[in-house]
Amino acid sequence: MSWTDRFDDIHTLRMFVDVCQAGLSSALHATRVVDVLKDSHEKYGKPERFASDEYYRAAKKQAEREQIFASDQESKGFTYLYGLASIKLWSILESTIDDVALECVLSPEKCSDGKLLAGLKGPLLEFFTSSPDERAELLVRQLKQDVRSSMQKGIGRYEAILAPLGVEGAVPDAVRRVIFELAEVRNVLVHRRGFADKRFVSSCPWFGATLNNELPLKEEHFLRYELAVSCYLLEIDLRFRRRDHPPDFEPETKNDVINLRDELLKRLEGALAQ
Repeated sequence: MSWTDRFDDIHTLRMFVDVCQAGLSSALHATRVVDVLKDSHEKYGKPERFASDEYYRAAKKQAEREQIFASDQESKGFTYLYGLASIKLWSILESTIDDVALECVLSPEKCSDGKLLAGLKGPLLEFFTSSPDERAELLVRQLKQDVRSSMQKGIGRYEAILAPLGVEGAVPDAVRRVIFELAEVRNVLVHRRGFADKRFVSSCPWFGATLNNELPLKEEHFLRYELAVSCYLLEIDLRFRRRDHPPDFEPETKNDVINLRDELLKRLEGALAQ
């Protein structure tokens, strides 16, 4: 598994968010842009962009709709954008854990709970006729069921999977809390159209959501989620290094990972303290 790809995914998501927010901000002046373009074309004798008054009125009407939408989103802190970004960030985290688990079951001799892996049960014929990669996926699927990962909250669902694979470890409180919040936010976005239910209001009272109202999700929330997920991925990377290599293996690279994790953690703790 390539850790670089995972952080590239997060970087790409961040760029997408920045570009979308810039576009929404530009749309706040959409009607003015239409008028400026029309005037400049007339003044400098360029080919007429608005071939007729009817075309111009249609373009102006569309610009008005875009401007109203952008203004509404700005007043809400671009909550729709950060909702989509939060769902994507969760999917990056979830797919990373799946890939970690797949890599681990392909090397069962390195797993800390060989008895649990040896005791996994499933459809024998499907397993026998599957490719090695498909067999790994079947084992991971069964492992999730046996450790009841879906019943765990927040980061616990992933730690339950990682522990028997020999990739267990401590998780800073700040990272644990923020990823728990991200998990709860993701559930509300996916299953409740972004409107808070009793479960969310009760489980995340610090968020400031009110029952049956849209989550006031803003940039500050997404930045915390991004920091927490990045910290957690770096921590898992370090766990692999401790598990698979002697203590003095690639000390400079290892120290770089530790320093980056600690820097991101400090920023996360600072954001929570505000």
